[in-house]
Amino acid sequence: MIDLQDAMHSLQNASDLDLLRLSTAIGHLLRNPARMMAIRRYLHLGQEIEFWNTRDTRTQRRRIIAFKPDQLVVQTETPRVNWTIMYAAASSDPAAKPAQPPPERCLQPLTARRSRAAAAARPAHAVRRSRRCGRKSHSGSCQSGRGHNRPRRH
Repeated sequence: MIDLQDAMHSLQNASDLDLLRLSTAIGHLLRNPARMMAIRRYLHLGQEIEFWNTRDTRTQRRRIIAFKPDQLVVQTETPRVNWTIMYAAASSDPAAKPAQPPPERCLQPLTARRSRAAAAARPAHAVRRSRRCGRKSHSGSCQSGRGHNRPRRH
């Protein structure tokens, strides 16, 4: 563990350009996909985690509600507010076992889940069919030339 007071004392005399270059290098390290995946292995949806809040410069506890490619979305209890945090901000216990993979449903985009749920809620007679070829979700006349407007042979 780096002693932050010693590091800050050493950086007091650095030039602005050196500080900017150091900040950029640290940012690249924090956004390294291998580092993020190593942290993500120990996390799962609904898990309560401790993370470093960069705004308040202290640790806080929140529940994970979503994973983004380069960030976590966590939620406060009261009031319910969503925050996005970097994976590196999440405190991980080195003795912890990797989390079980989330169910297949959680890996699909939210819009895909919503559209499937909406389609399932629609009555069967509400599915649109073309008058000419009878294909589902096919609007207008069939000009594809694939022969799907012909009657099926059984």
